[in-house]
Amino acid sequence: MINPISIINKFLIIRQIPVFSSLNWFELHQIASRCTFHEYSKGAVIYEKGDPPDGFYCLVSGRVCAYNLKDSGEKQNVEYIYRGTYFGIISLLTGEPHSLTFETLNDSLVFRIEKDDFHDMLNKIPRLAVDFSYSLSRRLKKKLHHQKSIFESTIISTYNPRQGTGGSIYAFNLAHHLKEETGKKVIFIDMHCISPSGVYQKKTSKLSPFWQNLPIDFNEVIDDYANAESLIVKNDKSADLLSVCFDLSDSVLSTKISQFVSNLANDYHFIILDLPSQSDDEVLATLNQSDDIHLILGDSKADLISGKSFLRKLRQRASAELREQKIKIFVRQTANKKRLPYEKINQILAQDIYAYLFEIFVDDDTQMISLDEFQILIPDSKTRFSQQMRKIAREIGDVRVGLVLGGGAALGISHVGVLRALEREGIPVDIVVGSSIGALIAGLWALGNDAQKIEEFAREFESKIKCLNLLDIIFPKSGFIGGYMIKRWLRKKIGKQTFYNTKIPLKIVAYDLTKREDLVLDGGDVVDAIRKSIAIPGVISPVVEGDRVIIDGGIVNPLPTDVLASMGVQKIIAVNILKSPADVLKDYQTLKEKEEKKRPKFILALPFYFISRWIGKLWIKLLSPNICDIIVSSFQSVDYVLAEQSAEQADVLIHPDLTGIDWFELYKVDELIQRGETATQDKMNDIKRVVSQ
Repeated sequence: MINPISIINKFLIIRQIPVFSSLNWFELHQIASRCTFHEYSKGAVIYEKGDPPDGFYCLVSGRVCAYNLKDSGEKQNVEYIYRGTYFGIISLLTGEPHSLTFETLNDSLVFRIEKDDFHDMLNKIPRLAVDFSYSLSRRLKKKLHHQKSIFESTIISTYNPRQGTGGSIYAFNLAHHLKEETGKKVIFIDMHCISPSGVYQKKTSKLSPFWQNLPIDFNEVIDDYANAESLIVKNDKSADLLSVCFDLSDSVLSTKISQFVSNLANDYHFIILDLPSQSDDEVLATLNQSDDIHLILGDSKADLISGKSFLRKLRQRASAELREQKIKIFVRQTANKKRLPYEKINQILAQDIYAYLFEIFVDDDTQMISLDEFQILIPDSKTRFSQQMRKIAREIGDVRVGLVLGGGAALGISHVGVLRALEREGIPVDIVVGSSIGALIAGLWALGNDAQKIEEFAREFESKIKCLNLLDIIFPKSGFIGGYMIKRWLRKKIGKQTFYNTKIPLKIVAYDLTKREDLVLDGGDVVDAIRKSIAIPGVISPVVEGDRVIIDGGIVNPLPTDVLASMGVQKIIAVNILKSPADVLKDYQTLKEKEEKKRPKFILALPFYFISRWIGKLWIKLLSPNICDIIVSSFQSVDYVLAEQSAEQADVLIHPDLTGIDWFELYKVDELIQRGETATQDKMNDIKRVVSQ
């Protein structure tokens, strides 16, 4: 839609665009007389890849994404365009079709100069052609060296339909932890509304942000970004701060907010908007302009029903992409009240909640962020609330560290040593994925058991006789072991906890033999998921669910780094416990050397030894190779190749030396844990380097 802006306003806008800022009055007037201004709604395409060059474009307000479209239909983002950035000029100068599609991320205002007018303008203002040439040269040089000239900015709106639910507390703490965890530029914008009587409605919660001065009138800064920038409270201790108020009766409020916030996107990686609790149409429109919406609800049934009603209105206004991916629901847990199960809340809301928010008490360990203009209490880093906020911030900030624990039967006890080393060095792990025995260790750890506790569990099987407690031998229809005893042991340790109860996100890999597809389990009962992932074909019976026959996830995905990569986790630590061909050869040579050392030089010296040894060898010969050895060894030889391929997606690969230990020797607890710990410690410098990047 063309926006009828006067010549005077065009002149003022164009003068603020960097590439035109050095022009004189006459030159600016020439440009203003030739350009038109166009309004695009969020998600509109300005032009598509392959379109012929038709004009010069410059973004006045809003945000635009330039991308290629893959054959799969997935957008491959190339760069983000912000206020004052021009585009389309390369096609104009070369005559080639546009090489990218440009699509708006917010409601945007763009000015355009037609192709013929642009070339005429360059002829009349030669130094402008020189400026464009120099600017394009710098831009291409940066692309050649893989340097982004601009960074991606994320706008997050936090909203609570009912005042007093704690939305402001959450919003500021999110901004604070994003700054701490990412080290990037973050701004917290505290937005207030003016009541119909014209009185500023002040927040009253003891933990809410407290401003010494009244908020700035939004209309004073909307058209003057330089003035707005001067009013931002710069804060070395936390995120930058700004407090503004506005009139909800303003019919173009959402457009103004979008324009103002998109201007800030030039300077901040994360913009956190704390919106007032009124469910006005303009507030809904503002939420729709955001990249993410964090909805804060109370945990009473009335609050949840009210939240469901608001979600319905929001979905009606929101774009399809926002509806599908960007609305995260947080439920604030009320103190001294038994919380509703996740499943019940999900049922009421007709949408899965993202997380419970732990209660904060004023007398808890807190620390004060105090500036001349602003004060707020934030919980101590050891409180559950802060730990939770840290986890959320690390996910949003894309600085998560993922840990992958691979399969390998009893060799998986070495994972405990890996965890021990990571805990001792304070390495943060934000998500853990496990396959087969790795799923078992990952499940125990994600539910809050530290390495010491898991070691205690493992020591229950230090003797060979106790290992028999895990076996329920059955008629070999689909496996020699039924798996009931293993599941019963897990149930004693874990109970009926679900994936919602984990301290960090957990993913467990299994495989559906019927449909021949990978399964990534991240919901429901944790014990059931582990049981599926450890069902070694032919050894432990599979789990049958309807038409699914579910077996060990390690069969086709022994080191599931792809699960984390597909989630966008940037820092991956993987533990491959499978033996390489060189390890297997070393095992054979070591065993042969041991046999040679045990053999006495003279048969007459130890006749009984030779007799017993001969009987032992005969017995082994009759039973070897047994079917379990054949099955497991065959799988592990193939799985090692698959794991090596998966390891290429890891930033750090830990491969403990487990030679001399067999796949079934669950009782070698000390040796297995020590080798896992040693291998991890040897890689610690690499791990710390990756984590700190």
